[in-house]
Amino acid sequence: FPTRRSSDLAAVILAALVGMGAWLAVDQEARAMVSRWIRTVYESSVIYRFFGAAPEGELPDYRPTWVPDGYVEVQSLHTGLERVLVYQSSDSAFTLTYYWMDDTGIDILDGTSVKSKAVSVQEDPGYYYPSAGPGSTNDLIWADEASGLVFILSAYLPEHDILHIAESVELSDIPK
Repeated sequence: FPTRRSSDLAAVILAALVGMGAWLAVDQEARAMVSRWIRTVYESSVIYRFFGAAPEGELPDYRPTWVPDGYVEVQSLHTGLERVLVYQSSDSAFTLTYYWMDDTGIDILDGTSVKSKAVSVQEDPGYYYPSAGPGSTNDLIWADEASGLVFILSAYLPEHDILHIAESVELSDIPK
């Protein structure tokens, strides 16, 4: 049988967890202590800020293992700070960009649809941004805090294809 003392302790722990959750929901700086990034919406821009130091060494090589029929990789750029992969079909293209999450990084998505949708990509948090209009891509940004990487997928593809590509992104064993 539980004693009064153990039920009091459980109530205190539950109250602390609820209070911490409310605090994290309201206070961006508090969230930064728990998470390595903060997302802020300002007018027609979405601003991402990252915290912590980038790991030492070269960026790992990631590739999607699934792309829609007809798409092939046509370019792979490595600037030292980021990698950009470009895939093209006969009538369209998409890019996958990724880089280290660190406190020098601020990403500003200007002119995007601020109507976003919270999503999960491989159990990591992210946001899907539908096209803001003609000539604008649909964008997906997600953060893999375990690896310390931010990924951005920009495409003229439907949401389900973009999410499918993102779910398939994995560390590649392609020799450098």
